[in-house]
Amino acid sequence: MDSLYVPESHLRLAEQPDGSLRISLSEPLLRQLGRPTWAEWSAEPGAELPPGVPFASVETEKTVYEVSLPFPAVFVSLNPGVRANPSILRALAQGDGWLCAVRPAAGADWRAGLLDEAGYAAFVAP
Repeated sequence: MDSLYVPESHLRLAEQPDGSLRISLSEPLLRQLGRPTWAEWSAEPGAELPPGVPFASVETEKTVYEVSLPFPAVFVSLNPGVRANPSILRALAQGDGWLCAVRPAAGADWRAGLLDEAGYAAFVAP
């Protein structure tokens, strides 16, 4: 399935066949942040995630990046591979380097304001 992007936070959302969304950091964001060295999640599976409230963070060589969504969701799972090796967030960003999975809350208009691949490329173009 195609990816959608949250332009303000540069998150990449890949819709899965079961309706969940795998969240990863976009390539432009990863170039700015540097090499991921640590990831942690404050949410457990089943937790409700209010819009704009951080539920995960990624520490890099340069900073700590807080992850939140602009729509309500339910936390589904974390990627255990990231816990063991945070560098896969960058090395495998378009594949196994996803951070976690969420499911949009019932009735949420979660696609509002998101960009497709072409729109995001235009958004990040110099």
